Amino acid sequence: MSKYKIAYRDANPSWQELCPVRMLAIQVSRDTETGACFLQTKIVNVSTKPISRIEFTVGLEGEGGETETVDFSLLDADLPAGEVLRPKAARIKLSVITGSRAVVTRADGETSFGDPIDIDSPAPLALNGVEESERDVLLSEMGADTFKCAGVHSEHDGWWQCGCGAVNLKRGTCWNCGAVREKMADLEDAAFLDESRRDRVYKTSVAILEKGNRKEAEAAKESLERLAEQGYGDSGEKAREAGMKIANLSKRRKKIAVAGLGKDYAGDVLVGVAMQCIRADVPVGTIQMETPTLLGHSR
Repeated sequence: MSKYKIAYRDANPSWQELCPVRMLAIQVSRDTETGACFLQTKIVNVSTKPISRIEFTVGLEGEGGETETVDFSLLDADLPAGEVLRPKAARIKLSVITGSRAVVTRADGETSFGDPIDIDSPAPLALNGVEESERDVLLSEMGADTFKCAGVHSEHDGWWQCGCGAVNLKRGTCWNCGAVREKMADLEDAAFLDESRRDRVYKTSVAILEKGNRKEAEAAKESLERLAEQGYGDSGEKAREAGMKIANLSKRRKKIAVAGLGKDYAGDVLVGVAMQCIRADVPVGTIQMETPTLLGHSR
């Protein structure tokens, strides 16, 4: 079985602006046994509609300035919107590659596209750890990949670049990470994320007060008190309600403990009487005794 070694790779080729097909990678692999080289490509449909026919050309430049052009004609591509395709590799003559350039010449009926532009990595987020954590929660709720979508999105004329770096053409949801376009600006706004976090803490704490145990109620009370210090809604009133619930739970717990103590005491008395009968060699069943008062007894 042949083994291959990567001889050349461009992991971020330029994109023809407004073209529904984007080249994601250009790679040349060499057979380590025969020395034969093969051109591999990876494309994606960044639009909202499937593409049946795709044609593109890849120009390669060799070490000594020589060039080679490879044409790809995918007449039955049937590439769904947002999906990736890896066309069959093409054998090439060049063995040492120093540069490459891909040009899409057809996407169904379209044959003319914008000039090639470089797609830079997204700018980093200007958020602190707490804000980023809330952002991750919101991304997860919309079904987006929080690991991929780690940068700032950008809006352009007819297209947008997601925080994951992917180009999207007229799409409401990123094809690469699943982030929703209309929510991206809020997910990069520190004030919005802080308000979202406080709202989440408030709702979670109130829900715990309705169903939680004493320990959970105490934690919810602390959260509500912190929100009250920040002047958030009626969190102060909810914190007082939490205090009352904790007090009631404590009283209930004490009553249960006292009842348990009474049962233990009655058991101790019965065991003691039985032991006395055994020592006196008197059948236990012949002894009559009054049931001790469980409350207000002295020992």
